[in-house]
Amino acid sequence: MLDSSFGNWLSGFVDGEGCFGIYPAKSGHSTAIVNFSISLRDDDRNTIDMIQRELGVGRVQHQVRNGTSHPQSKFLITNTKELAEVLIPILDRYPLRTKKRQDYILFREAIMMRYETLNKTKNKVYWEKFYKLVERLKDVKNYVY
Repeated sequence: MLDSSFGNWLSGFVDGEGCFGIYPAKSGHSTAIVNFSISLRDDDRNTIDMIQRELGVGRVQHQVRNGTSHPQSKFLITNTKELAEVLIPILDRYPLRTKKRQDYILFREAIMMRYETLNKTKNKVYWEKFYKLVERLKDVKNYVY
């Protein structure tokens, strides 16, 4: 059982630093990559490690310095089952409070759609609906002045 103080903290942290991603795979229109990530400077790696340890899912990646950027640590969940069974229930219980909540709602819908069809063949109607969610998420992420 997740500690409520951690759940509330994580929700606020995701509001500021989290990223929900759904991307068409380069191999074709009938596959997609989904992920949730948090990236921080590498000198904050202990925070990334703590999130991974508390959630018990995902992985931590180290990204080396690239040009003028500093080294980073990234917490990443790409597994649909882990997203649906661990992350989604936490963010449902401890809701986001910023504009990022709109991203989450669409991301959640896409993840649950994938989760409910795991190990099943996805037809054209499924992919049309899924990619409409992808397009809506892109629209929501556009900065509005």
